[in-house]
Amino acid sequence: MIRYWLRLIATAVIAVLVAAGLVALAPSARANGLSITDFTPTSGPAGTVVTVNGTGFVGVTEVEFVHAVATVYTVVSPTQIQVTVPEGIRSGPISVSTAGSTAVSTQDFIAAPTITRFTPTSGPVGTRIVITGNNFTDATAVDFVHDLAVFTVDSPSQITATVPAGAWTGAIAVTTQGGIGVSATDFTVLPTITSVAPNTGPGAGGTTVVITGKSFSAVNAVGFGGSPAASFTIDSKTQITAVTPGHQVGVADVVLTVPGGSATVAGAFTFTQPLLKQVPINRCVTAPIKLPHSGLVRLQYGHCRTNAGQPVGVAVRGSQLYRGDLRYLRVIRKANGAVWLRTYGYHLEVRVVWSAPAVGGFDQYRKVRTYLT
Repeated sequence: MIRYWLRLIATAVIAVLVAAGLVALAPSARANGLSITDFTPTSGPAGTVVTVNGTGFVGVTEVEFVHAVATVYTVVSPTQIQVTVPEGIRSGPISVSTAGSTAVSTQDFIAAPTITRFTPTSGPVGTRIVITGNNFTDATAVDFVHDLAVFTVDSPSQITATVPAGAWTGAIAVTTQGGIGVSATDFTVLPTITSVAPNTGPGAGGTTVVITGKSFSAVNAVGFGGSPAASFTIDSKTQITAVTPGHQVGVADVVLTVPGGSATVAGAFTFTQPLLKQVPINRCVTAPIKLPHSGLVRLQYGHCRTNAGQPVGVAVRGSQLYRGDLRYLRVIRKANGAVWLRTYGYHLEVRVVWSAPAVGGFDQYRKVRTYLT
């Protein structure tokens, strides 16, 4: 590059000195008459064959574009050269050199843009992407597959673009007057999850869940907490219907996978355990069929517990049905936990409730009996 500009400056200086009559060209240089009149096409990517027209194309030693020397060229005649545009050029004039002089075109060859890299390499719609490359000055479009992006040309070597709503996974393309530059690698458009409904279900699986969001077209797997969905259907690019797998009780991430990446919503679904039925063990609750108008009955054996390990409580409440009747009701609680009920009198309404609180995945135990003496 330095050599190119030094040559260009030297050529311009000599031209000025010759025009002023301060320097005379050697007979051989004057006779050479090296010049470039025009070239076609005037723009294109690397590999484009350019026809350069001019004079004095005898003994040509070099054809150079800005930033790169052409390695493939053919001197067709003293007035024409065909040259293949090399990689890595910048927009600017073309120069032709012989052993004695250098001719520089008065017009610029407009180089096609090139994309060397972009960061990040994946993201959802709305992600800001920094594209690095060359020849971005007059960029007219930045294209993600299926949609054009809003972008800013930061410099001839950098563009900042925002992933558009209709983007698909694929290469990024930048368009300028010089042509179209396409990235060698793909940008992966990740899905965006906005809701999961319902967001709870039994650990046994089988819950139908509707996932809504964006960019679902390329989803090839749906997961719940590391386990693949029992099944799923892509209803549209904004909705997926999935069936939950069996999973341990607790919160689980919902993951949508696309080629080249995935999107995760942490703790978006909770697997619950169906409540187990809590019952007394060893038939320790002895609910009598009826109460005597006078007598002693057992309501519960000692140390009565449920299958959840909870103690069973007994509550007794009595009321007199007819005022004036003689009545007697007494609850007797033994040290070992046994509960007895002594009754005396007619027309007593007695309500007995046996209960244990819900705990550890077990439902509440509750048994109610109403008696009349």
